[in-house]
Amino acid sequence: MMDFMNRAQPSMEKIFTMSHLRSDTRQHLKKVYSALTLTLLAAAGGSILAHMIPILANVWINMLGSMFLIYNIATNKTSQKERLVKLIAFGVLTGAGLRPLLEFSTRINPALVPTALSLTASVFVAFSLCALMTQQRSMLYLGSMLSSCLLSMAVMSLMNMFIGSTGVQNMLLYGGVCVMSGFVCYDTQLIVARYEAGDRDFIHHSLDLFLDFVSLFRKILIILSKKENEKERKRRRD
Repeated sequence: MMDFMNRAQPSMEKIFTMSHLRSDTRQHLKKVYSALTLTLLAAAGGSILAHMIPILANVWINMLGSMFLIYNIATNKTSQKERLVKLIAFGVLTGAGLRPLLEFSTRINPALVPTALSLTASVFVAFSLCALMTQQRSMLYLGSMLSSCLLSMAVMSLMNMFIGSTGVQNMLLYGGVCVMSGFVCYDTQLIVARYEAGDRDFIHHSLDLFLDFVSLFRKILIILSKKENEKERKRRRD
């Protein structure tokens, strides 16, 4: 029993301290996750703001504004503070864009949004820790496969707009959760690898993880909403 505890202790220490990572890498990750937290809070604020200013949830305004901000974050490397403000603004727009889905899900069941958020956070944290604890960086080899899956799913989604198959839609949703979970692992290890290769851009790294989180949240919320909707229909029939 004592031998088991002695073997388990270092692994638990690694989880909480990430001692296997370089000190400067850990500092960089703190910046990344701090910026990610700010952006997620901004997204939450954006969803509330869109209720008061509905034009923020307009598809065209949201899409064009988001594209402009992403382009500026990626290309303008002059001022970190300015880029951080743009990242937060992108978070606000993303949250505003989610408002219609949030309202739809809340009408079905008010508990769906917090449930989806807690599930997303759990999956995100679990896969992030998995990526950070794996020292071999083996998940970097998943990049091409995940990108191929994402492209295939985009094509299938486009085709399904004309076919209207519920089975295909469900496959895309559940497959999307798996693919985005894979991207959380891949992007987390990629951030560490890029930093150790000289890339210090914590804002762009935060943006990658934010997009993973939002995409994962959206898919989980849609799945939960569909299930709850089906349950409600069955109750009415009975």
